[in-house]
Parts: sequence; structure tokens; C-alpha cells
Amino acid sequence: MKNTSFFTPKISRLLLLTVVLCASHFAQAQVLKGTILDYETQQPLAGVTIIFDTNQSSISDQSGRFFITKKKNTIAELRLSMVGYQTKSITIASDGSDLGSITLVPKSDMLNEVVVSAGRYEQNINEVAVSMQTINPKQLTQNNSADAQDMVERVSGVNTLKGQVNIRGNAGFSYGAGSRVLVLVDDMPLLAADAGDVKWSYLPIENVSQVEIIKGASSALFGSSAMGGIIHFRTAYPSTKPKTKLMTMGNVYGKPASPVEPAWAAGKNPILANVSALHSRQIGNWDLVLGANLTKDDGYRLQEYSRRARINANIRYRFKKEGWFAGVNFNAMRDSSGVFLFWKNDTLALVPAPNTAARQLNKRINIDPYITYAPNANQKHSLRNRVFYTNALSNKGFSTLATLYYNEYQFQQRFNFRFAEQTVLTSGVTSVQNRIASDSLYGRHQSGNQAVYMQLDQKIKRLNYTIGGRFERFVINTDGAIYFPIFRAGVNYQVAEATFLRASAGQGFRTPSVAERYSTASAGGLSVFPNPRLGSEQGFSTELGVRQGLAVGTGFKGVIDVAAFATRYKNMVEFLPVLIGGGFGFQAQNIGNTQIVGIETNLIAEGSFGVFKPNFSIGYTYINPTERTDAAKTLKYRYKHLVRADMELNYKKLSFGTNILYNSFMDRIDDIFINFVPGVGNFRTKYAGQGNLIAALRANYNFKNNMKLGFVCRNLTNELYMPVPGNLGEPRSFGLNLSYEF
Repeated sequence: MKNTSFFTPKISRLLLLTVVLCASHFAQAQVLKGTILDYETQQPLAGVTIIFDTNQSSISDQSGRFFITKKKNTIAELRLSMVGYQTKSITIASDGSDLGSITLVPKSDMLNEVVVSAGRYEQNINEVAVSMQTINPKQLTQNNSADAQDMVERVSGVNTLKGQVNIRGNAGFSYGAGSRVLVLVDDMPLLAADAGDVKWSYLPIENVSQVEIIKGASSALFGSSAMGGIIHFRTAYPSTKPKTKLMTMGNVYGKPASPVEPAWAAGKNPILANVSALHSRQIGNWDLVLGANLTKDDGYRLQEYSRRARINANIRYRFKKEGWFAGVNFNAMRDSSGVFLFWKNDTLALVPAPNTAARQLNKRINIDPYITYAPNANQKHSLRNRVFYTNALSNKGFSTLATLYYNEYQFQQRFNFRFAEQTVLTSGVTSVQNRIASDSLYGRHQSGNQAVYMQLDQKIKRLNYTIGGRFERFVINTDGAIYFPIFRAGVNYQVAEATFLRASAGQGFRTPSVAERYSTASAGGLSVFPNPRLGSEQGFSTELGVRQGLAVGTGFKGVIDVAAFATRYKNMVEFLPVLIGGGFGFQAQNIGNTQIVGIETNLIAEGSFGVFKPNFSIGYTYINPTERTDAAKTLKYRYKHLVRADMELNYKKLSFGTNILYNSFMDRIDDIFINFVPGVGNFRTKYAGQGNLIAALRANYNFKNNMKLGFVCRNLTNELYMPVPGNLGEPRSFGLNLSYEF
């Protein structure tokens, strides 16, 4: 009878031979495993490349673990590398299998800073296609900064006008309504639902590990309000060793230069006092960070003050099932403050004009639950959510209540191609819902924004390139939905060992905030009028830059970065003076098409000459902001020239430093301020063509027991300046700061 079975004798013998050969192979194989940690923080490192030979490699997962198969009883040579860390080579004995913990040492030099904001994954700052700068959190204590605003303004190309930030002249002055710069904390936007503004005192600066600033349109990955750039605050999670840090600082405001009369009684100079604490630790699979801040600021102007308390927490759980993480971040602040609108006159510049001072009570709370799943080192899923509640009450009868609901799902995939060292695809969907209730100021409104986005980043030998896009949908109240696509692209090419050329182009798109469209208010005889028909604005920015590493001998190294840039806006939104119903005031309007071109250069260097360790950074920015229909017409509230410099000399436990900010004369402001606010015209005439140079001097001493004591003199020359109409800048002050870590 014919054998119809599938397993014929020949096939059976072939299968048996295959099993024997496989068993023989695995009997001779051995699996190497280990966990890679950061040498300083002892945190697991994901994405480390482990090369065994030219044909075999692995990548560490989210827990820092890796697995490699080698032949049994053979010696293995492993090479471990990651952006921002020193490459490490280790030899494994023939009988080794479990390698335990392996540490990588971070690269401390400025040529190898690691950033995540450009592509939402770790990159060497030299290889990104846009202009970026980073801020170290120690600058906060060094300069006695009570909030984050003072820190970001010390970055080249960045300045703030009464809390409103702009980068390279992308914004004018609108008392905080609307923003073209997106402020993020751990990838999550922190602009309020109603005004689209940021309160700098709300940011948890005691737990900032790094601040990253992107200059130029970044809307493809981050959406509306990022058309002029982003400021990204990254917080830190605990290491295996618990840490507690206590910080306190105080400033005493001095009298401004003559002829301005002080607003306080003799011998009672106002003070600013600030106390903060931070504790972080791991408890089993839990990561816990707790922070708190108390601030009492008398203000240097009459009836301007702040009494605020803030608490924050980062809580994360690392599941036993590999790749799963879940957590929640929390921040809350209560701020009782006095608001100064503009002065009485240029002699009584610290006294508010009649009926302009106000008392406010501000409350802000955000709760951010999230979950992350990374089944391996090449793939990551994350779901982030936020509820952001803001409430403001004023003795002038204004009250606002706004809630923002934010949801984002993001998927990131790394591909391993032979022709490319790295390929990362990032994609996601976002949803934002805003609910605003303010019968006395805005009315009641709701708005929504949904978007899908995708970006590809690839490195092929010396070439890095980025291409991305986003599709946005906006709707406010019952108006028709607005749809808009956004694209960006960039390239970075390493010409030589320390020479990097870059070019980028990107679109931007922004819908006006509720405050810009619907504000109705009056103070000191000036009013703000609503404009419900205010249209959206579009932008397009380009940049060409070069980054060059420098070295002098073996003890001095640095980097110089030069960039030329151009930004064009269509239907740009600005507040314009108007006369409506017999009343003077301002109304947000689309002013037409504008253009901002300029150049920026930065030099950063550090050295070591025996016991002396100097470091410095100097940045200069020039912009020419004009209306495209009239190139001679300069946009208002811009500085054409900005200089930012910081120099420090370290000697053993001592350090001495200075910080310099220079803003050129503001060429144009609204004529209504000159005609309506006493003294504004006189002040501008007196200082016409003169910029203002604000210098600070500091000294610090590091004790043996992780204690640091510092002294700071701000506005050393007691410069008299007016950053915005009717507002005098901070006079000279003297301060002390003390920090202790254990």
C-alpha cells in the first residue's frame, strides 16, 4: 500500500538531523546579559548600542538591559556607545554570562550636549538641524532668580516684556495675551486655556534638570503656539540614592537712580525672599520626587507684590512586566499679588497711575497622568494626558475660570538599516479642549484642536536629515472648523571632525487666544476692545547655520555657532491703538504681512589652567523686523540688537562671575502711550538711541558638606531703563543665596 503520510522516511531523517545540529549549536552558544547605568545618577540607560563583532549588535531596553549570544568558552570584546556618553570597551572572560551592572560616564564638555526637543529623542546638539541652546539649572541660584523668566532671558536672542517671551523678535507686546513661543514641561504644553500665556513663577524650577530652547518654527511636532520656537523644561527622576536639597535666597531692592523718587519710606527697602525644597528617592519600583516653594516679594514698585506658594510632585511606577511605566505629575500654585499697569509719571515712576493698580488671587493646578510601553529598545508607545485649571480673581471685578484638557498618543519606532546609523520615526495624535468662563472679561467660550503628526529623523554617516508634517483642525464656539497642514525639513552635515553645517525650513500656524479675540476691559482711562472676527496667522521660517568646535592646546575648548535666519508672517496678530465709541484703547488685529531677518552668533568656551577654571558664553543677535509692504516701517516693541554674556572664573572652592544683558533702543512703540501716559515721551526723548546694559556680579563658595553660599549684585550700575511703556526696570539689588544637598 502506498505511504500517504507527510513524514516520509527521508523527511523524518532530515528533521532529525536538523534538530541534532540545532542542539549542537545551542550547546555551544552562551547568552551574555547585563544592565547599563548612568555613572553619576545610576539610572538605567535605554538606547545604548552594544557591538560584539562586525556582524552582531544589540541595543539596551528601557530598563537598561541587553542580551547577546556568543560561542561558549570564547573571549568576547564588547563596545558600548551612546550619544552624550564616553564610549566603553570591555573584555568578557570565556566563562562570563551575567555581566551585572555596567556604567557609562557622561561627556561633560559642551561639544557633546544631549537634547531631546528637536526630535523627541536623545540627540547630540551638534547634529540637530535647528538652532538650539541649553540652560543649566545652577544659573538660577547663581543669579538669585526667583522664577524661570529671569533664566530664559539670559539666552541669546530671547527677551521678555512684562512676562511675555519672544525669540528673535517674533512677538511684540500684548500684556501676555497670546504667545508664539510654546513653553513645555516634560513634552507637555503649559499655556493657559484662556490667554494662551505662561506664568513663569508656576514652573517647578527646583526640579529642572535642563532647559532646551529651539529658535524657529517647531509646529510640526509641537503644534500651535510653537511657530516662533519652544522653551522646554525637563524635570529629573530620582537615582538609586535618595537626595534632598534645600535652597533659600533673598534680595534687597535699592533706590533707583535719580530723578526717580523711591516709593517706600526711608530705611524700609523692599525685599524678595524665596525658600524651596526638593526630595527624590526610589522606593521599590516607585520613583518619587516632591518639591515646594514659598516666595514673598515686596516688589520695587508701590502696590506691586507677590505672596505665593507652590508644590509639585512626580510619581512613577516601574512595572515588573518589562517595558511598562505609569505615573502622574502634579503642580499647584496659589499667588496673591498686586498688579502694576503703568506709572503715574517719569519722576514718580514707582507709583501707579490712578485707577490702574489691582489686587489679584491666582490659582493654577495641573494633573498629568501618563503611561508608557516600550516592548524593546526600538519601539515606544506613550499616552500623556493633562488637566490644567486656572482661576483668577481681581478686586476690579474681573474673574476668569479656564480648564484645558490635553491628550496625546505618540508612537516612536527605530529602524535598523545597514546604510544608516540611526533611523527614528515619530508619529502621534493630539487633542486639546478648552473651556473658558469669564462673564466680566471674556464671556463664555469653548475651543478645540485636533492634530496628527509624523517626523522622520535619519543619520547616514556624516549626514543627518529631518522631514516632518502635521495636520491641524481648530474650532472655536460654533464657528466653522479651520484645517491647516504644516511641514518642516532640515539637514545637518558634518564637514569635518568639529564642523557642522545645518539648514532648515518650517511652517507655523496659530489661532488667536480667547483673550485676543474677546477681552473687554478698562483701566486708567485705557480700554481693551474685543475682535471676534480676528483671523489666524501663518508663518514660514528658514535658517542657515554653522557650528564649529574650538580647541587651544589641551586646556581650552569651546564652540562658536553662527546662524542667518528669516521669518515671514501672514496676517500677523498685534494689538493696535483704536478709538471706539469715544474711548481710547487697544484691539487685536491682523496687521498684514511681516518679515524678520537677522543673524545670530554664539561663543561658548571653558578651560582648565592649573587651579583656575574659566568659562564664558557670549551671544549677539541682530534682527530687522519690518512690514513687507513697507520695508522702512519697523515692527513695534522690538530690540534690533541684543547681547547676552556670562563669564565665570573658578578657583578651588571659590567662583566669581558676571552676567551682562544689553538691549538696544526700542525704535517704535504705540503713540497712544506717548500721548496718554505722562512722562513716556520725555523718557524716550532723553534716552533716544541709547540701549540699556544690565550687569550683575556674583561670588560663590562651596563648602565640603555640599553646602554653597553665594552673593549677587544685580543691575550693578543701577541703570535706569524702561522695558515697556510706563514701566521702570528693576533697580540695583543685593542678595544672598544658600543651598544644601544631602
